[in-house]
Amino acid sequence: MIIAAVTGTESTGIAIQKKVALERLQRSEGYLAQSQKLTHTGTWAWDPRTQTALHCSEEMFRIFGLDPRGSLPTRDNLLQQIHPEDSDS
Repeated sequence: MIIAAVTGTESTGIAIQKKVALERLQRSEGYLAQSQKLTHTGTWAWDPRTQTALHCSEEMFRIFGLDPRGSLPTRDNLLQQIHPEDSDS
C-alpha cells in the first residue's frame, strides 16, 4: 500500500492550477459562444441510444426558436426543423 501526503504548498499549487484551468475553459467557452453568435451556427450533443439531446448551445436554441431557459429540445423539436424536401419520410 502506498500512502501519499500532500503538503500545504502542494495543495495551494493544485488549487491555483485548477483556478487557472477553469478560467481558461470559461474564456474558451465565451469565445465559442461569441463566434457561434456571429456566424449563426450552433452546437449540440445527441445521444442516439436514448434519442435525447444532451446539450444545446445558446445559439442553437435561437436557431430553433426555443427558449434556452426551458428544457433541452426533444426529438420532435429537432425533426420539425428539417425542411420537408430534406426529410427521408
